[in-house]
Amino acid sequence: MKSKFLNSIIILGSTVISVFSFTIGYKYVLAVPSSYQYSCPTELLQGTMLEANCLTTDGKSQPFTTLILKGIHVNSSGQLTQNALSGTSTFLNECYSFSPYLYITMGIIKAKCKNLSHTYKNTSIRLEEITNHNGKLTYEWDRIIDQTAFKITTHAFYNHYAEFSLPKNNNSKAIMSVIAKDVMATCVPGASLYGHTSGILHSECKDLTNGRKIYWGQVDLFHYKIYPYSKKGTVVIVNGINDKNSTMFVPSSGKSYYNKQR
Repeated sequence: MKSKFLNSIIILGSTVISVFSFTIGYKYVLAVPSSYQYSCPTELLQGTMLEANCLTTDGKSQPFTTLILKGIHVNSSGQLTQNALSGTSTFLNECYSFSPYLYITMGIIKAKCKNLSHTYKNTSIRLEEITNHNGKLTYEWDRIIDQTAFKITTHAFYNHYAEFSLPKNNNSKAIMSVIAKDVMATCVPGASLYGHTSGILHSECKDLTNGRKIYWGQVDLFHYKIYPYSKKGTVVIVNGINDKNSTMFVPSSGKSYYNKQR
């Protein structure tokens, strides 16, 4: 991956993919701590929004920049967990939303959140993959997409490979992973993946309830060297809370499946 402040994400495709959630102990393989705090001397937490005063590459201070935090939830023990970074955050449903019970320092959120017994516990979490891109906060989307697509495919391959007209082998798993990445990548314009050559003819995405996100893509399978002129509508669902419900597949009802999801 190129060394730069921001690697963006693009979501492509006619496939819907449901992405794994990643807890503190079980994250995508190469997750790295955020680096923005070293060039953003002032940081604040406003609900699920991170605000910071960051420096540009020439050392000039910029007005506050903001970033909506992705995939942070509270588990049954009252602990903050970092799940799929494509999903919305729901931790405010279970935590105090004001200082001194909720604050951030050097890229670490500290909070008081309740468990299943409705007892509030002190908890903290280190933010992942957030960088300062020339004075603006941003996620390292390229790495997130690659790793998320790999996790999704690992989960969904054996149940759904035939829907993509693929044989059951490791090469097919790799093809599905690329399709998943392309479907997701086109949903975030501005990333380095945006506009790259892919087999995604059309794509859409939207947030769902309970920290989930769904992607729809129209995939030209010929681009991935499967069958000429074969097109598949693909769904990708990123489930930020329960990774067992994350998957990618070809819905029999086509785009209407995507349209009905809330």
